[in-house]
Amino acid sequence: MASPEIEITKNSNLYRVEYKEKAWELDPETLNDSMFLEALLYKSLELINVGKHVSCFLEGTELHIHFRRNLDQIKTDDSKSDIQMARAFSNEIGSDLSQLSKLLSDKDPRFENVETVIGLCGLGAAWGRSHGWKTEPYTQDPVLIELHESTIEDKPIETQPSKLTIFIITREQHIQHFPPPAESLSVG
Repeated sequence: MASPEIEITKNSNLYRVEYKEKAWELDPETLNDSMFLEALLYKSLELINVGKHVSCFLEGTELHIHFRRNLDQIKTDDSKSDIQMARAFSNEIGSDLSQLSKLLSDKDPRFENVETVIGLCGLGAAWGRSHGWKTEPYTQDPVLIELHESTIEDKPIETQPSKLTIFIITREQHIQHFPPPAESLSVG
């Protein structure tokens, strides 16, 4: 489920998350908290893998995306700076998001009811807005950010983001901003 340092218990409709002597009550009915809980419970979810790094979780008309797979493959040169790594990460994620657009535009039956694509990560809100995403701050709590980042294996960038941001985009906007590739897809 989650790492041993993290304790997650369900109380009524809320989840209590304890980490490093701090605790939070998360409401899975709210978008922000549900995305954070998915990150914590990532390994137990039924996911659809798209490209090299993106995993998707269908939640009704929402497609929740996570950037957590094969991240160690991005770091090919130990001398790369965090800024160079962030650019490489952004390029690789863009490629996977284009593959996702192909699935959305080809009317893959698994995605036919998707209206909105949603993500939670430490990428800057400016990047999201420049690619058509509506952004919303989730947290600047350094311990909550550390908890989120600790659930990502093989993370290529060592520095912690200063905040976590929710990214939201409609199906049509996603296809427009991340045009589908002409080549075949890698989907699992």
